Amino acid sequence: MKQSRFLWLTVGAVCAASIAIIFQIVARWMGCTDLICQLRYAATYSNLAGTVLGAFVLLGAALLVLVLAVLQLTPKRLASVGRFCILSVCIAGVLLTLRIAAIETFLLHGWSWSCVAASWISVLLLGSGVVLSAAGRYPATRFQGAVALAVAVVVGGLSWHLMQTGGITRVRKLDTDPRLLLSSANHSLGPASARLQIVEFADFECPPCRHVAPELQALLARYNGQIRLVQRELPNERLHPQAQRAAEIAECFGEQGKFWEAAGELYHSPSVPNDRELGVWAARMGLVEPELTACIAQHKSATQMLRDRQDARALGVYATPTLFIGNTVLEGSAPLEKLDALVRYEIAGHTNSIASANEQSAGPRSGCAVQPEAESTDVKKDKETSCH
Repeated sequence: MKQSRFLWLTVGAVCAASIAIIFQIVARWMGCTDLICQLRYAATYSNLAGTVLGAFVLLGAALLVLVLAVLQLTPKRLASVGRFCILSVCIAGVLLTLRIAAIETFLLHGWSWSCVAASWISVLLLGSGVVLSAAGRYPATRFQGAVALAVAVVVGGLSWHLMQTGGITRVRKLDTDPRLLLSSANHSLGPASARLQIVEFADFECPPCRHVAPELQALLARYNGQIRLVQRELPNERLHPQAQRAAEIAECFGEQGKFWEAAGELYHSPSVPNDRELGVWAARMGLVEPELTACIAQHKSATQMLRDRQDARALGVYATPTLFIGNTVLEGSAPLEKLDALVRYEIAGHTNSIASANEQSAGPRSGCAVQPEAESTDVKKDKETSCH
């Protein structure tokens, strides 16, 4: 009788908390008709203490594996403690994965169906764990323990997938002068007659930048002629000591018209190439090696990279990658389907080409992007770029 009462109390409490979570997310969805509003709330609710929810689920799955493994070896007098731990982890996991599932389904409108499926499957598996562990002495046999262990591993894999593909750190509207996005020395792919412009502030040594690079290339291919991609440099030497050299290499290759080829090599290379390896790259791409070596040795791109850093600060960019997709600012990497949704949203709102918009804009920029006082304030904040 006590076990039955405990089961119903547990299930009732989990159901009540689940209803509150779903109501909270759906209420935000019903109040947001704008895509950016929905994405902003999705970014807000998918993080806890600055960490994505999937990371907590992954940690819980690892703890569940540990408890289940110990439970198979521990004396029976410790079994009740182990089952209480299983119940606690499963309840926490249900609530976290349900929150992720509600975000993916309602706020993100299923743009990543693999994330929707992963989150709801995790909810069902962990929910079964709640019912079974609250109902009795589960897992009572080694077979049940082995099944529960396999389920915990599956949940861990699903949460890893959610961590890799489900996170948008921050989304906002561009609220500064768009002319700060470009300078005459920037490298671009795509025609000036394109409908939409994507500007990326990147660090070649930042893992999320490596993840988003092929997605951006896929977007260019998918929207052939409708998108122009621009990359600007924002290396973080504190986190990545070789980032500055990598950016200088790309810029110096760019002087001979091979910026994007060098960028692809840098993103795929496990380390920044030394002088001998650069000679191999130069020979393969048909470049003049002495000019390339002199450009890197003399730091010829330092002025342009300083301009990129100043413009980044003026635009409120302190993380890499940061993408300016039309009038939308996206901080952190995102899977192709989410980027595609943002591109479709922005293209629908851009009736003119980039060239037409530039002709209608005000006079040319002059002077530095950041005033000395603003520069000093930014230094005090000590918020350099960081990888998410």
